[in-house]
Amino acid sequence: MLSLFESPPSLAVTHELVLVHRGTLTARQGNRILLVPDGFALWIPAGSLYTTSTTPYTSVQKVRLRDRPSPVHLAVPTALEWIAPARSRASHIAFDAGTAASVRDLEAVVLDLLTPAPAMLTITLPSEANLRELAERVLLDPVGEHPTDLYAALVGITPRTLSDRFRRQTGVSWPRWRSTVTMHHAVLLLNHGGTVGEVAHRVGYAGPSTFISAFARLFEVKPSTFKRGTSRPSARADADPRDAVSSRGVDDLRG
Repeated sequence: MLSLFESPPSLAVTHELVLVHRGTLTARQGNRILLVPDGFALWIPAGSLYTTSTTPYTSVQKVRLRDRPSPVHLAVPTALEWIAPARSRASHIAFDAGTAASVRDLEAVVLDLLTPAPAMLTITLPSEANLRELAERVLLDPVGEHPTDLYAALVGITPRTLSDRFRRQTGVSWPRWRSTVTMHHAVLLLNHGGTVGEVAHRVGYAGPSTFISAFARLFEVKPSTFKRGTSRPSARADADPRDAVSSRGVDDLRG
């Protein structure tokens, strides 16, 4: 199992834009879990209470945006496509020593350029207590190969009822929800440097071709999309991988 570094709960006092430069960040807020790989970003509206976990050697940059209402489509924490123009302008916000007005102008441009990432990077947890407990069990064992009827029996319902209730409460059926959890784990492994063949085996597929097909059906992109920038940095054997994790805000960068 890939080791993850957990953070304590954090309250966003201002809007926050978190760019993942290397590795993978997972954020949890309420009943939603968002996967943010290398090259994607996370929007966190002011007032959000959330936790994060990161893979070893993850590097992120946090930009805080002040005095601006949250865009309608970003009213909740959202994984984002991090296109080049937004990346450049967000970096200018972080390091800008100019006037408050110039910073506000840059913030407005960045917000206009933000685009939500594929929906499958977000997992919604069910609201019923017994189904939530089942979901948490699966999250702890994302590659478990137990049959659906066993999971259904654990909560005292039929497989069809399990799928129907998950669809009503999460927006997707039980099989698709399970597949999403498995593929989230696959993205973590890919983004940490695993080859497609290695990851296919670790998440229970007979070979790369079946894994690639299943991955593409879910995410509408090939697994190689999530292998950007995954080479592990050279480090001493006794180095703590958390030393490579960076989380910086505007106030910190401006001193």
